[in-house]
Amino acid sequence: MRKAILWIIFTVLFIGLVVALLFALNSFVKQEVKALISGYLHSTLSLKESPDVEIRGRFNIFRGYSDEVDIFIESLEYGGFSFQQVGIELKELKFNLFDVLLNPGKADVAISKVKMETTIPQDELNRFFSSRFPGLSIRLLAGEVIASGVLQVLGRKLNFELTGSIEISGKNSITLNPHNISVEGYDLSGEALKSILNSLSYDINFGQLPLGVKINRIFIYEGFVTVLWESEDLRIEVK
Repeated sequence: MRKAILWIIFTVLFIGLVVALLFALNSFVKQEVKALISGYLHSTLSLKESPDVEIRGRFNIFRGYSDEVDIFIESLEYGGFSFQQVGIELKELKFNLFDVLLNPGKADVAISKVKMETTIPQDELNRFFSSRFPGLSIRLLAGEVIASGVLQVLGRKLNFELTGSIEISGKNSITLNPHNISVEGYDLSGEALKSILNSLSYDINFGQLPLGVKINRIFIYEGFVTVLWESEDLRIEVK
């Protein structure tokens, strides 16, 4: 009877120890994966501070799998722009457990899908365009862009205002696309309208963005633009 009790106690203690070790291992690997992602983005994006990284959903160390990793970056300077409130989702991460354990800070991570959301404030758009079109002022309303400035025509300065949109023009670029324009209060039409609209259309190229993302959708709100980016089947190597 005494031996049976001792055996039960030993078994319970052993199971408790195994569970504790597995919990500690799971916590360690999770922190390592978070550090890998954080370090990779910190280096790749030349961030001033390490981004916030959170692992969500299922996380299986033996399968080397994580449902989702969410990343938040307060401000990102890239391609001549200052993006604000950058959110990144990494879907279906795969990693090698022994790679993570034996090479701390170094590993290959496969990612099924990347989603990124960035915000461009109205002030940032004005800063960007004012350096290329002095005097141009941009206002963002829900679904619409209003720009105003001065045109030089035959030596005369004429005030103009246009309405338009911001649209996707390439996988890494967007364009300011004017729809209507008025000069000194008069709405233009015909060839004059077409000629001026073409001259005011302008592409913004962000260059090659990290994580292989390309622009998927654009939303214009009052005071800011939201740009959604996506990529699939990405593999990153953290050294």
